[in-house]
Amino acid sequence: MNALTIKLNNAITNDDNSVDKSIFKVLLVALVIVFGLYFYFFSHTIFNVIDRKNLELSVRSLSTEADSLEIKYIELSKTIDYNMAQSLGFKESEDTHFASRKQAVGSLVEKTNEL
Repeated sequence: MNALTIKLNNAITNDDNSVDKSIFKVLLVALVIVFGLYFYFFSHTIFNVIDRKNLELSVRSLSTEADSLEIKYIELSKTIDYNMAQSLGFKESEDTHFASRKQAVGSLVEKTNEL
């Protein structure tokens, strides 16, 4: 009986070792996957921060360029006058007609035949 008990104990411990090894392998694979995902998302975040800084720089330069173009437009619009328009071939209209209505659109005139 003693030998049978030792064989059974050895069989049980071998089964426990194989289960322990399987659990260890699964946990090790899960740990590697978790670290891989961590490094992937961490590097992705860093690259996004760098890209955002580059985009902020380009937005700043485009804003500066738009401001300078706006100042140039304002300066050029101050030079436009009647003489310049005539030199470019514009003429003042001699026969001007305007469209008019008897009542204003959306006026507050109440109609008596409404239901």
